[in-house]
Amino acid sequence: NSSNIFLSSIFTNLGHFPVISSYAFNLWWIIVAANRSILSDDSLYLLGIPLMKIGILLYVSIIFFALWKVKSWQKPDTIWLGAAVCLLSFFLFPTEMHERYMFPVFAMLAIIISTRPAARLYFSILTATYMFNLMYLYFGGVIITHVPDLVAFTAIPSLINIVVFVLMVRHLWQIGKPAEQS
Repeated sequence: NSSNIFLSSIFTNLGHFPVISSYAFNLWWIIVAANRSILSDDSLYLLGIPLMKIGILLYVSIIFFALWKVKSWQKPDTIWLGAAVCLLSFFLFPTEMHERYMFPVFAMLAIIISTRPAARLYFSILTATYMFNLMYLYFGGVIITHVPDLVAFTAIPSLINIVVFVLMVRHLWQIGKPAEQS
């Protein structure tokens, strides 16, 4: 059945591209940008845990958080914000990500742009960092990689993506509270 194929593809693809970040401006790019010689996601550990497992744990935690928030969702458009948070966490936290994995976030945010003003801000900022990520690959990835100061500069969009993610999680957390300001 199709759900077994889907789950199988997720778990069999892990480790297929054993790199921390494949030019995706995510959490792991901050580590990789400064030192392109650190590539393998199973060679670095944090507190004795491989980075790949830490990324999966972070991603699954966000999924459970979003599911937990379902019980307090009062407006139908809130599910799209939850989906955007889950999709952005899929881009930011698991290792082996490519830049293109941020693209689905825009579809979820586009649905709620007219009903949630904060979604406009998230959409705009993430669009800018996504375009910078694409331009880095298309125009300068090879050139910039040989100029250490410029490579370190590319960690800035990664940090911005993480800040936007934190704002989106905060927004999701506040939904359903009596003094909701979205």
